[in-house]
Amino acid sequence: MKTKDFLQTVLGDEGYYCIWAKNYTTGRYDQHFYPTIDDAVAAAFDKDEIEWNAFFALSTFKTDETRAANNVQWVKAFFFDLDCGEGKEFPSQSVAIKDLQAFCKRNKLPQPTMVNSGNGVHVYWPLKEQVCREDWQPVADRLKKLCVDQGFPVDPSRTADAASILRVPNTHNYKNGNKKKVEVLGVSLPTPLDFDEFAMAVGGGTIPVPKIYVPRGPDPVLDALAGSSENKFSTLIRKTVEGKGCAQIAHIIKNQDTMSEPLWRAGLSIAINCVDGDKAIHNISRKHPEYSEEDTVRKAERLIDMPYRCTKFDEFNPDVCANCPLFGKIGSPISLAREFIEATEEDNEVEIPAKTPFQQPATVQIPEYPAPYYRGKGGGVFILMPPKEDDEGEPEPKLIYHNDFYVTRRMMDPELGEMVSFALHMPRDGVREFVAPLSNVTSREEFRKTMAMNGIVLMKGEVDLMQAYVSKWINKLQYETNATNAHLQFGWVGDTYEEFVLGERVIGASGNDYNPPSSKLTGLVENFTCTGSRDRQLEMINFYDKPNFELHQFIIGTGYGSPLMRITGMGSLAVHMWGGSGVGKTTAMYLATGLAGDPEKLTLDKADTHNSRMNRAERYKDLPLPSDEMTDIDKKGARYEADVSDYVYQIVNGRQKNRLASNGNTERFRGEPWSFIALSTGNTSMWDLLVRKKATPIAEMQRLFEIRVDKLIQPSDNLKETTDEMFRDSKLHYGWLMEEYIRYVINNKEEVETTLRQVQRKIDKAAGLDQPNRFWSAGCAAILTGLIYARKIGHISYNLEGVYKWTVAMLRERKAFVDDIGSDVESIITDYMSENYGSFLRIDSGIDLRKGDDPLMDATEVLNPDRDAGAKLVGRYEPDTNKVYLLRKPLRDWMTDRQLNYSATIGDAMKELNGKVMKKRLTAGTSMAMPAVDVVVLQLTKGVDG
Repeated sequence: MKTKDFLQTVLGDEGYYCIWAKNYTTGRYDQHFYPTIDDAVAAAFDKDEIEWNAFFALSTFKTDETRAANNVQWVKAFFFDLDCGEGKEFPSQSVAIKDLQAFCKRNKLPQPTMVNSGNGVHVYWPLKEQVCREDWQPVADRLKKLCVDQGFPVDPSRTADAASILRVPNTHNYKNGNKKKVEVLGVSLPTPLDFDEFAMAVGGGTIPVPKIYVPRGPDPVLDALAGSSENKFSTLIRKTVEGKGCAQIAHIIKNQDTMSEPLWRAGLSIAINCVDGDKAIHNISRKHPEYSEEDTVRKAERLIDMPYRCTKFDEFNPDVCANCPLFGKIGSPISLAREFIEATEEDNEVEIPAKTPFQQPATVQIPEYPAPYYRGKGGGVFILMPPKEDDEGEPEPKLIYHNDFYVTRRMMDPELGEMVSFALHMPRDGVREFVAPLSNVTSREEFRKTMAMNGIVLMKGEVDLMQAYVSKWINKLQYETNATNAHLQFGWVGDTYEEFVLGERVIGASGNDYNPPSSKLTGLVENFTCTGSRDRQLEMINFYDKPNFELHQFIIGTGYGSPLMRITGMGSLAVHMWGGSGVGKTTAMYLATGLAGDPEKLTLDKADTHNSRMNRAERYKDLPLPSDEMTDIDKKGARYEADVSDYVYQIVNGRQKNRLASNGNTERFRGEPWSFIALSTGNTSMWDLLVRKKATPIAEMQRLFEIRVDKLIQPSDNLKETTDEMFRDSKLHYGWLMEEYIRYVINNKEEVETTLRQVQRKIDKAAGLDQPNRFWSAGCAAILTGLIYARKIGHISYNLEGVYKWTVAMLRERKAFVDDIGSDVESIITDYMSENYGSFLRIDSGIDLRKGDDPLMDATEVLNPDRDAGAKLVGRYEPDTNKVYLLRKPLRDWMTDRQLNYSATIGDAMKELNGKVMKKRLTAGTSMAMPAVDVVVLQLTKGVDG
């Protein structure tokens, strides 16, 4: 059998493995620890090759520092060492094996695996699972006692010593100058046994594990109990005096001068593992004949983390434990020393680990729980339960939940009524906060679902216990606090500019209040965090502090300017950047968005619908609304042209569409109107899309400030690596600056408002802006003002005069473009005639085809009744007089489709083109007899041909 296979069967699979080796010729020995079995096997064979005797420790260890029992991590076998030979317990190996088989048969023990150690026999009962020493020890003690009681002469130093050593199979025994092979007797791997079944076989029941001990494998419930308790020897003494303690401890104290050394050690093992053990070890030892202060301390320190079990006390001092009502119910007298400790105010200040390498740890003050519940010193929710009527024990703490969990506040939600906010401390995830309406808390099934959705698994009766706990919290808060209004939107609270909601923070003049995630903000709150490095974030936004990068500086300014839009009173402004790829649009937008939080998660893209975008707009309220790749018309098609118009109007309007709530009987709750800067990027001009849908989209264009982005960074600049790194880092370093900026605005709001008005007046005068340009005026003023104060508080170092001049130049250019796009009346009529060219009768005023006159143009195509059914006669054009006769209904329909005002346009035409309404037979001069109809007659100034 291979050595590795054997060791994997009898040793645990976690911890350090120990090889101990000795040269019996020189008397030298050494000991080393190894992280893997492979390493341990290799080390054993290395020693064997130089004729050293190789042994392996029968357990794995927590650290590589010591082979002491208190360092044992896992044990995975029970074992005997049968010494054979002249003068030994067994005269030969054959006798030892025969007696072993009889012992196993007599006690109904499974047949073990045996190893020929060269002289004696090593015996193993491997287990199916690794167990901790605290579980293993009492069973090993029973096995050892069984051997003593039946006179089976095993080596007592091995059977109950988890840190003992035995020879490594397939090495050699070099003792006494001989070389004998150490080998497993048999060829197949041993069959692992069930731990509890073996424990039953050696006598008694399974071993109950005291709650203060760490069980087999991690158990958060027992960990919470252990972390919230401590052992006090004084408590054990008090219980003993009251008749509820340990008779063995009472015997030790009373008979210090006559007790055996093993019993004395047993008492010390309890005392030293108590918080008051430094005094207790002397109080139970002073009258012992071998007592000295130094020796007692030294003896006790070797027993740290090794409290003796009840079975050990019974072995050393029989006939005492048999009369104890707790015998078999507890594992060790130290269980009676346990006291549960309620957390102090200092204990309730806990550090929350960072979720990512870029975040910083935070400190949370956990509030005092409502009576009779309390937080344990190590965390968790407890309630002290009185003993049962027939039980003489003391009140015992009952664990309600093993993690810290509490209610933080009450809130009123306009849609869901009263809400409560919960905080759940997760071991690896930090603090998880969530809200639930009271309707979910009072319903057993809804409560269970709400808890499960947020990570709390409750089974059977646990739901009722947790519900009762939460009910106590709600009653406490209803008595002590007022319900606050749930914040359903980020941004300014009210119109006093004294508070600003940013993620889970309500920023005030001097500090922050906590903003629990309401039903509307759940899922978004976590995106407004500080992540990475503040210095790196500042470094990135100041990368643009260069000449000719005024556009990018302006885009950074949208992040600072958006919260100021409400002060302007003009609602919102849409800003669109368009141009080819690789010009830095998205990076600049990410850096602007990153002032407040995670730019990647806060930015919408081309896959998001219009309704979802407006839903975000309502939530962001005063924070910028970023959208990437907004004009991907190749995939979105012509429908997107209409969406652009809807987007612009609704953004500036600042309100969601009014809709009915899910119950269909009431209107859906709409939050306060938003007032921000909506920033978008795309490869196409939105203005071009608007013109394709509407002849003169001037109103939309005045609400949408559009900027073409040219490529400023050339390959020769050697900045590609830098800009690539900036784009990557913009998603790793964010959220540090907005709170500082908002707090400055709150503390200097009058100054900021005055500056904003001055900047706006200066822009209006320099760029020649008037009433139709009011949205551009307000938005650009807010952006420039934001940059002024960003520079003042040290965030940027831009040349603001350069940004101002660039902005004014851009406003002039954009204004001139929009002013020129307005269509005059004659251009509108000419466009109409051009688009309907085949539906006009083109004929001179004096021509009569019926008399054989030579026509200017063959009109039969227009008048042929067999032509395409879709073509209709919509008007008559007389080239010689330059007059046009237009049927009114087709003209009205055409103008309506292009969102032109029919009445206003015709009214202007009457004035400018000598128009009038009259009856006219459009087919006059042809053989087709049509009645006279109402037409609009216009006198064009130049011919259609021209």
